[in-house]
Amino acid sequence: MEACLEHGYELPSVYLERGGRLRCVAQRGYWQVYDGLASGAGVLGTTYERGTTQVVGDFGDGVEYIRAIPTVVSEVCVPLMVDGQPAGVLNVESRSCLQDADVAWVEELGVELERRLDELGGRPREEPPEMLARFAYELACLDDRDRAMRHTLTAAVSVSGMRGACLFLAHDGEVAAAADSGRLGRMLATLAEGDVRQLADYVSRATSSYTVGEGQGDGFEATHVLRDSGVGSLVVLALVANGRREGVLVLVDAQPQPGIVALIPLLEMLAATSAAMIAAAETREALQRSQRILGHQARHDALTGLANRSGLLEQLRRELDAEGRRAGVVLLFVDWTASRTSTTCTATAAVTCCSLPWATGCATLPGTATWWRASAATSSWCSARGVDSIDEAKVVGERILERLSAPFRLGEVSSSVTACIGIAAAAGRGNAEDVIAAADRAMYAAKALGHGRWALADAVARPG
Repeated sequence: MEACLEHGYELPSVYLERGGRLRCVAQRGYWQVYDGLASGAGVLGTTYERGTTQVVGDFGDGVEYIRAIPTVVSEVCVPLMVDGQPAGVLNVESRSCLQDADVAWVEELGVELERRLDELGGRPREEPPEMLARFAYELACLDDRDRAMRHTLTAAVSVSGMRGACLFLAHDGEVAAAADSGRLGRMLATLAEGDVRQLADYVSRATSSYTVGEGQGDGFEATHVLRDSGVGSLVVLALVANGRREGVLVLVDAQPQPGIVALIPLLEMLAATSAAMIAAAETREALQRSQRILGHQARHDALTGLANRSGLLEQLRRELDAEGRRAGVVLLFVDWTASRTSTTCTATAAVTCCSLPWATGCATLPGTATWWRASAATSSWCSARGVDSIDEAKVVGERILERLSAPFRLGEVSSSVTACIGIAAAAGRGNAEDVIAAADRAMYAAKALGHGRWALADAVARPG
């Protein structure tokens, strides 16, 4: 940076990659800097991503530039490579136009910086606090519970240096494995319920419990089980969210790790962050399930689970949009009466279901009779696809009438069905409501002709 200043460049900076982000490690001339840039973000991110020098002399449209100082008019950004891998960037912004000689000088300085970085051991290692900050930020960006749990395990292993991890969640009074990582983590997932409960009890009134490198020290029964399974060190962290204990995060390693004590506060923070994110994801997923259920209930009959009038309108509108209001959309309105007679009773009862529509159309209707037998004495909507004309709709209507007319039995009850059908094409009608109204009028015209009849809407006079 001092060399840049001596050469007349007032706004130099160096960014090195740590944890997948570009971190500013040196700068001159700025009151504030951008930090934590992702690969591909701005001139710095694109230079790092592409591995080639970027020279910008016009910050107009199309240029990936994140403005820090309004008086900057040009910029050169040079990638830094260590061991053949991208390590960061050397960046110079200028209040005057940079020339080819300026670009060449910055590139030469970048080569010298690469050489010296390599001599010093390469780019600096990401320290545990930085890891925790990065993982906590990434956790906060997740909205899926399973992904949050997997990310928690990755973070715990990375920050602690332990080889295995398992996340246990509490549910209905039980604590069960929800996700694991590594061979020893998979072993943890197979622990007996009593051993898992002992691990959870370690932190029932504390935030963490861990081994301290005393190879001959004693512990609870679960301790002996873990030792017999090859565990040399152990960390148990409480998962607490909204004042409730949601479970525990358990870390293990085959070797004693007495130095883990220095990392415990960071791991406790990770556990707290993870618990909050998992609980939030579970709440969000529960809300989404409730919304789906309520949406389904709003569009379906509660008894049969079949689409109701709102469901028909919604689907018919989609069909009209998809077909561009062409003749490919035809609606069949079916009104049917099921008569049933008990073998132990001579009385006959009639059950009428109004306006059960069959929005077209498939050319075949497998299972129609079975479906209607199962839903006798109900009213609902059903749809199919494939009818391309009124003539095909007539064929479908005849098939429906034929199937419904066949007698059937439900236990000790003998039943038969008679029906009337109104048929209306969407072509020439303004919206879904108009199509339904036309099919409804046609259905009543068919009923006037007698049972087992159908009528076309276009043959029925519209009301005054």
